[in-house]
Amino acid sequence: MRFILTAAVIAAILVILRFTQGLRKKGSITEKAEKYVKLLFLACYIIAVLVITLGTRSFDNETHIGLNPIRTYQFAIHSIIQGWKAGGWAEALKHLGWYKGQFTSVGLNVLLFIPLGYLVPGVMAQIDRWWKVLLLGFAASLAIEATQLITHLGWFDTSDLLHNTLGALMGYGLYKLVLRRDD
Repeated sequence: MRFILTAAVIAAILVILRFTQGLRKKGSITEKAEKYVKLLFLACYIIAVLVITLGTRSFDNETHIGLNPIRTYQFAIHSIIQGWKAGGWAEALKHLGWYKGQFTSVGLNVLLFIPLGYLVPGVMAQIDRWWKVLLLGFAASLAIEATQLITHLGWFDTSDLLHNTLGALMGYGLYKLVLRRDD
């Protein structure tokens, strides 16, 4: 469910924003109207993120905290090495397959914040540097993780902080790439 929501949000945002940029180039809409479209999508994106990160979770009486942001990588590398020693490439790949779910989660956490890094600089002129997007991505992710911790609707996981922040930076890079291509 989260994967489908994440993919749909990202696809819709990128397609429609690209469409509005094309309309602005043709003179069909103004830059101000394009900014309102981006603002509307930013609001929709925020709602979608809240639904994905909090609305699709069930209450858990236990508190879960993950403080090692590279834990998944450490376990996977260790397991792959053990597989290699036990049976070469075939066994190493089998061991890598055991971490498919964890790497899918990592990918989704990155993808989830790409629209943030893409949309915010187009809406808020003061968020115009990579380090500002980094701070914004980290703060937004920290707010979600803290809410999950307090409400028991998920884990407080530092790997999510790392990967969400990386996603925001990737979105900013995409924004700069699209901006450069449009010039």
